[in-house]
Amino acid sequence: MVKTLNLRNKKNITIYICVFVSAFVFIISSCNKPETSRIYNVGILCSATSLSMAAEGFMGKMNTLGYIEGKNIVYDLRQAYNDAVQARQICEKFIKDNVDLIFAFSTQAAVIAKNVTEKTKIPLIFTIVNIEDTGIIKSIQEPGGNITGVRSPSIELPVKNLEIMLELLPDLKKIYLPYAANYPAIYTGLKALHATAKTAGISVTDLPVSELKDLENDLKARDSMQNIGIEAILCLPESLVQSPEGFKLLSDFADKHKIPIGGLIPWEITKGATYVTGIDMHEMGQLAAPLADKVLKGTKAGTIPVVSPELHLRINYKRALELGITVPKGLLLQADEIIR
Repeated sequence: MVKTLNLRNKKNITIYICVFVSAFVFIISSCNKPETSRIYNVGILCSATSLSMAAEGFMGKMNTLGYIEGKNIVYDLRQAYNDAVQARQICEKFIKDNVDLIFAFSTQAAVIAKNVTEKTKIPLIFTIVNIEDTGIIKSIQEPGGNITGVRSPSIELPVKNLEIMLELLPDLKKIYLPYAANYPAIYTGLKALHATAKTAGISVTDLPVSELKDLENDLKARDSMQNIGIEAILCLPESLVQSPEGFKLLSDFADKHKIPIGGLIPWEITKGATYVTGIDMHEMGQLAAPLADKVLKGTKAGTIPVVSPELHLRINYKRALELGITVPKGLLLQADEIIR
């Protein structure tokens, strides 16, 4: 009789344990998923078509985190085409629509979104943003307010770009550096690049432009010179010269005069760049998704540390050979992608 009672007790204990474990697993899994009964509204502000891969990366990663478009999340994707007035109007519409979160990129769009939403409770996630000298956050560890996101490596990137060019052209003496004059976020990186160039004994020809016509006119003027005065072209992280139209002007000129371009955006590797060192737009969107997930689950955006991405190197080996450039083996080993 005692044995039978013990056996029953053991069975009961086993049942209780199974029920407890099942309940615990259910609670944990529920905490890791968004509320299925709620539909989140997310406004996405993109400042340029060339950056749209970030939105795709963001939405794709959100999907893997359990946010299914049309089921428990709705996106309102809008582009401002480098127009500050239009970007502000889009943000104001997001506020009027009472979205649960705004995802904005690049720097100009994010700064405008921050200014417009500061007095609201709407959290802001950014990506592809230069945080240096923009005042967009308080610090990387604690961005503050209603904002966090993924920074663009605006200081490291220009210097790394120059270092790679020097590996390809050890005797390089003159580089051409065109960029948007009204893009203040690049100036910290620009200063670092000039310091590195000075140490290496390289002359830098800066060309700050207000519109692409300024770049076009300068390139035409150089075309008419017996000596164009430059041996390579470097790009900076901004969105005017780095637009498809701006880069085509550089690419056509570089192709005509057989000089290399050090690009920054992945698609440039097949559009005339000898190499591209920089961030991956799709990945930049993916990195922002876990931050948005935390915010939608209740964490204050301003308490979530800003994320720093990795730099990626892509080399157009075929283009380098056409220009008579020998690519060091060590550089090839560093590359994430090689076009042969």
